[in-house]
Amino acid sequence: LANASATTLRERLRDHSRERLRDHSRERLRDHSRERLRDHSRDDPVGELPSESAATGFCHRFLQKLCPACFGGVRFGRSFEKAGGDIHVAIDATFSQRHNVAAGDSPWFYEPKYFIPKEDVDKMDARIAAARKKPPRPHHCDVPDGAIDECEKSYEAADEKKEKTHGIKFDDTGLMALVCRHDVVLFLANVDTPGEQQKFGIALIERLFSHLPPEATVAVFYDIGCVLDRSLHQYDILSDSILKRLLFATSAMHAYGHQWACQLVYNPRLREGLGLTEGEGTERIWSKMRMLIGVTRTSGRSRRIWIIDRHTDYINDAAHAPAKLKRELDAVLTLQTELNQIEDFIQQVQKAIVKDATNPEAHNFLQQLRQGHQENIGKVESLYASLNVSDTFPEIQGLPLDFIRTLLLARDLKINIRTKLHQQTRKAIAKRTPALMTAIRKFNGYCDALAEQYEETWEFPLPTHLPTTLNDLREDSSLLADVWVTRVSPTVPRWLKEVEVRQGIRAMLMKARCLEERRRLGAEADSMWRWYGLELAAVELASRDPKNAEILFLLQQEKEKLLFLQFKWRTTFVSDFRIKSQASAAVHMAEKLSGAAQLLPLHWVQVNFQDETEDDEIDPAGNQELDAEACLVRDALEFIYDRDSAENHETDDPPFPMPVVEKVLLLSDYNPFAVDDDTSLCLPPVSSQIPQSPPASCAIPATDDHPRLDFDRRALSRLHSSTQWLNDDCIDLGTQVLRRHLGIAAAGGDICFFSCFAMTMHRKSDDDALWRQCRHEARFDNNCIWLVPIHSPQQSHFTLAIVYWGKQHIVSFDSFGDAQKFESDVKEVFTFIHRFHRLATEHGQMPPPLDDGWKAYPLVTKPLQRNSWDCGVWVLACIAAILRGYTSVVLPSDDITEFRRRLLALIYAMSGV
Repeated sequence: LANASATTLRERLRDHSRERLRDHSRERLRDHSRERLRDHSRDDPVGELPSESAATGFCHRFLQKLCPACFGGVRFGRSFEKAGGDIHVAIDATFSQRHNVAAGDSPWFYEPKYFIPKEDVDKMDARIAAARKKPPRPHHCDVPDGAIDECEKSYEAADEKKEKTHGIKFDDTGLMALVCRHDVVLFLANVDTPGEQQKFGIALIERLFSHLPPEATVAVFYDIGCVLDRSLHQYDILSDSILKRLLFATSAMHAYGHQWACQLVYNPRLREGLGLTEGEGTERIWSKMRMLIGVTRTSGRSRRIWIIDRHTDYINDAAHAPAKLKRELDAVLTLQTELNQIEDFIQQVQKAIVKDATNPEAHNFLQQLRQGHQENIGKVESLYASLNVSDTFPEIQGLPLDFIRTLLLARDLKINIRTKLHQQTRKAIAKRTPALMTAIRKFNGYCDALAEQYEETWEFPLPTHLPTTLNDLREDSSLLADVWVTRVSPTVPRWLKEVEVRQGIRAMLMKARCLEERRRLGAEADSMWRWYGLELAAVELASRDPKNAEILFLLQQEKEKLLFLQFKWRTTFVSDFRIKSQASAAVHMAEKLSGAAQLLPLHWVQVNFQDETEDDEIDPAGNQELDAEACLVRDALEFIYDRDSAENHETDDPPFPMPVVEKVLLLSDYNPFAVDDDTSLCLPPVSSQIPQSPPASCAIPATDDHPRLDFDRRALSRLHSSTQWLNDDCIDLGTQVLRRHLGIAAAGGDICFFSCFAMTMHRKSDDDALWRQCRHEARFDNNCIWLVPIHSPQQSHFTLAIVYWGKQHIVSFDSFGDAQKFESDVKEVFTFIHRFHRLATEHGQMPPPLDDGWKAYPLVTKPLQRNSWDCGVWVLACIAAILRGYTSVVLPSDDITEFRRRLLALIYAMSGV
């Protein structure tokens, strides 16, 4: 139970810390961005809508995360007349998401993400009631009140008193949503009244404006937008600062049910600046929520809110899914199918011609036809490769081309099956529409009768026939036009009597909307990538703060998710160069603000950290603090241990182990710092003849600064042979020979030489044995450099770890460049450092405290060693390079063999053999 509680608390604290630190980093970046925007206020970004009064600012982070295209921009204040405003949203209610009173309620256990509080709706209700008690204030309206009154009668949503649900049976009668133009749900309101009252929509709009900069302009699409617009201007419900930045329009599907005078002002297809936004996103949201109707109607009231809120989060995540195929790819697959059919025809012709061997000319033509067919297949392959399917869908990258093609052909075939099924369903529906067909035929009869009776002198427009098929009827725009019931002037306007003129007017309007939409798409693409750059820079900046070490792995995951968006968010409005530059600019900005170089992927390493003081002592300066999570786990486990000890006091249980504290080591797949490789043979050439066979032993005498070095026949034999592995004695004695010959003055620090047995004892021995063996080698000054050879018995392989104490770096040299070996080595050395630091503290040496922020990186990423036996020689060559002041060594394979030979000659020369 304690472990489960600690794990839950750990996850919640990490999630909260990650979000809080990213917000803090974004605030720093926002301040920096504001300064840059002030300096470049005259430079409009690509695709930005022109506006002289546009001001800079940021939307709330909540909205930016939901839809960066709508809310990721930094310039606000666009006019409605030319630009259509900054943001387009839609509101609407559904009364299918009801809740039965008999289902009861459940304990409140969840704070919803999207639902606005009921208190806000109730306050809005009281404000509306108080405002309507006062006389309407004078206002100017472009639409006559009579037309709006007719619209109000035509729509049930405009009748607040109409009961759409049974108020006694249902306590929650529906939902109202506010969505952006990309069908992303921004806010939800729980409807608890029988009718669709204005308080819900106005409360949602006010909540949206509270998350926007004070200059942002918003266009709201609502099926009764004309009615709500008049109410807000008649009564003092919303502040003037919001009203002047608010525009209402009717949703495209509902617009044609309004009066013509209303359409001229509120129809988005007729109003300038609104582009192709249609405002029907809420209808699609309700369709995606329909599967919840049966579940939420009978669940607890609080549980219903939780289910809808979580499902809304899922819908918003799915809204960002990219298109899976291009139109060009579909065309290529269609062409491939046709080529396969041609191949079948060629085979049939070949079978027929083979029977007639007396016609060589036919065989020649058949051969030419087959060659041409193969050339066409090759061109299709090239065209398919040019589409970069693997770049668009990284999840299928690396699969064979034939497999991908077959997979996509199967996908298209399944779509065709669904299409045919849908067509059959539509045919079944069409059979059940005799009443509609009867009404259409009757209307067309009226048109014929009017045409027979009509005289040209009347100058009266006649209605035209309606199509008798469902498809044509749906596409026929004349269905939306009322029958003309008034006379026209003696000169009949061309738009009234000529179909082509009416089509031209609609085409011009559509062209204008398309141009507006194109500009808005460019602005949204710019906002989206601005947000991407800022978000990536925030993660990079948070990753460079040493205080964030405990959640750095989570930040790294966030970074990887953001980098993957480069593939999902590709658009023709933004070049690939800008997409790549956003990532590099984010790193540059984070480095500039933090002053730290690029941090690297994180892995968690656990080391034993024991308290150095007595239980009764309180020494904040001497103790290293445990974080809140570790303290909670420790307290819980100590409580359980004390309780068990009290119950089993007669048993001799071992003492409870000290808690394990997580320490963080940052791992990089490459060396982020400048590398100075030694590319020369540092040892002197062989001046004398080396004995053919090794002697039984040889010894290098001791000096004032160096001990005596004894070599036995086994070590000398390994050095003599160019194809034998070096053992531990060869590495340790060879290191001391290099130390005598090269010295340590050029190394740039105090070199501490550990033997190969140090890491072996770290794995197998207790603290006392390890301290006795290594206490003379270890020093902890800032200029100390530890050289730690590592032997892996399972792999029979030697590597070298270099520890730079002043820089807090662990550098790994592996001649094979194995990434897994690098990771395991630096983790082991990291634990060795902390363990030896603890032992030195316990034995009174008082080393400086170990700070967080240790980093590790490899010196070799590509294999240097070309055989299986020279790993020990490479380790000695790297040690020699470090003693000469270099950071690593790079030698050809032949030179590493010569290095072994020269080292052996140097040993014989020093020993006098």
